[in-house]
Amino acid sequence: MRNLLAANFARLRKDKSFWIILAALFLMALATIMSSAESVAEMEANGLFRSTEYFFFSSAPYLGIFYAVFIGLFLGADYVEGPLRNRLIAGYRRREIYLADWLSCYAACSLFFLAWYMGGLPGLWWIGPFESGLVGHLVYLLVGAGFTGAFCALFLLACCLTDHKALMVILPAVFWMCLTLMASGLYDRLLEPATLGGIAFINGEFRALEETPNPLYLSGTVRQIFEGLLDFLPTGQVIEMGEIPVEKGAPMLLSSGIFTALALLLGLAVFKRKNLK
Repeated sequence: MRNLLAANFARLRKDKSFWIILAALFLMALATIMSSAESVAEMEANGLFRSTEYFFFSSAPYLGIFYAVFIGLFLGADYVEGPLRNRLIAGYRRREIYLADWLSCYAACSLFFLAWYMGGLPGLWWIGPFESGLVGHLVYLLVGAGFTGAFCALFLLACCLTDHKALMVILPAVFWMCLTLMASGLYDRLLEPATLGGIAFINGEFRALEETPNPLYLSGTVRQIFEGLLDFLPTGQVIEMGEIPVEKGAPMLLSSGIFTALALLLGLAVFKRKNLK
């Protein structure tokens, strides 16, 4: 496997899409934190206070689509144009090839995460220091490492499901979109308040409305299930990135580990039966 990894890393250094995405993520994070810094004073003037983490990690949900596009592009040539078959002829096992591809993609996407993280660091001067402390911030970084591995396992599985080079770019993006929509739906339901009320303009004057139970509010076991699903999905974790309590760090890491293991096992099962050209 060492030779497979060395070959993948050598190809990675020459891959234009890798360097383009690396630069794009750095610039995206920098632009996002600059835009956030401009709005912080206005929000605080209106009585809205958010932590630096909230602004710093606000662009995290978009990491997945960059991972998906890169993995589809990086593996497309190998899975369609013959190099994989040559590796089998050279004596490498399918399991070794598959795991080497995942480790290579994980290393590349970890660098993407690092570039995105570095792009947001100027916000510490523009907005203020992190409020979670050293331990709390370490939790954020570990959660990021966890969902990055989960995304890589998922998108590698997506690439195994087709023999068409174009679809190898499209399928990972489709997987990301579907899981993002699912996580967004879960998150929106969990944000529903327990009661409905507020102020309405009636007969030329503002009147307070009576608080009534919200039929969309989730409670009890159903709420716990929704929270568990949101924490389990890598797309759910990136949505929550701006407001992760320290105590949720370990469960999220465990969820990422389970998700990654399941995706890798399923991917290996598919790859072992894949007809390589």
